[in-house]
Amino acid sequence: MHNGNGAGAGQTGRGQPEFGRIETIDFWRGLVLVIIFINHVPGNIFETFTPRNFGFSDSAEAFVFISGMSVALAYGGSMSRGDVLGALNKAWRRASLLYVIHLLLTFTAIALFANAFVLTGKEIFLLGHGRDVIFDDPSAALLGIVSLGHQLGYYNILPLYILLMLCAPFILLAAWRSPMTTLTVSFVIYAIAQAPQVNLPSWPVPGLWFLNPFAWQLAFVIGVVTVVVMRRSGDALPGFRWLTAICALLVVAGIVLTTNCFGYRPGLFDAARALGGFDKTDMNVMRLAHFLALAYLLARFRVGDGLMRIPAVGSSLALMGRHGLAVFALGSVLSSAGQIFATMTEDMRLSGTTLTGLAVVPAGIMCLYWLARYLAGPATVAGAAQSGPAVARA
Repeated sequence: MHNGNGAGAGQTGRGQPEFGRIETIDFWRGLVLVIIFINHVPGNIFETFTPRNFGFSDSAEAFVFISGMSVALAYGGSMSRGDVLGALNKAWRRASLLYVIHLLLTFTAIALFANAFVLTGKEIFLLGHGRDVIFDDPSAALLGIVSLGHQLGYYNILPLYILLMLCAPFILLAAWRSPMTTLTVSFVIYAIAQAPQVNLPSWPVPGLWFLNPFAWQLAFVIGVVTVVVMRRSGDALPGFRWLTAICALLVVAGIVLTTNCFGYRPGLFDAARALGGFDKTDMNVMRLAHFLALAYLLARFRVGDGLMRIPAVGSSLALMGRHGLAVFALGSVLSSAGQIFATMTEDMRLSGTTLTGLAVVPAGIMCLYWLARYLAGPATVAGAAQSGPAVARA
């Protein structure tokens, strides 16, 4: 979601595209992580104002797309120098780290909900979002979790990311040699994935992955190819009026449908969804088209650059995005705690969801920021505005 003028743009003195951290991408990543945290605490008051209520796509598409851009920025330099093995080693080490963190987060969530059940006796803590099999058949569930075949609800985006990181060097190599061919192959795989059952199986509970890797890889590949093409062309984003108009119409249509024509046509979006094209598991065409349209408009009109000028907000979100993995991990744990808090307080006079929105969610966001600030160190925070290009990490 960047149209140039960021750190690391342009060419090096040897004529090779320069790859490095782009502050605007850090900002968007930080914003997406905050939105994911809010949406992963269902029922809170802030959830009503997140983008998924005003369009066909949500933060998941943005997360995967930005991850693809980050991969190209992080390993594009190695690829441009012909160091394919170096890029492969870095990407697979990153995938290994993601795998370990995913396991730690999953087991932390299990412990949190198990203790919540012990304290309250509410069986919902044991039964919801795939947790029942863990307590019914622990050995099978353990094997399923370790093999990524069993994923808890709200903990299913890292398994997708792990697979994409394992493939990332090959995707980047292909994009470096032929961006359009890479996009074409990726789109063909995406189209095939729209057929029933073209997905990875879940286990031990029969079913399929919640986020189909064969479909979602397209958003990742588009992110990779976007950076490769823009770096080669000097970061220029084409500003076609006809394309801008089509994207604007699609975004406006998303707002009208998802809000049921601003409340004047109840059931409008349900009727549209009945026609198909909105499923999240396979990232159906309406979700993909809406996200691409929104991303193009945001980049075309430099919305990120403008938002980054907002005092405190822009720099804070960019700081959180710079330490995205740690922020995501803490956000996952805090969202589980928020779910538990909302359930435990649902019988109070002031509903648990209201309390969660007014107290827990803002406190959680502050915790995410303070973690990023701690990881950055005081010197980095103080000099963020004057910092030069840094090596991007996916």
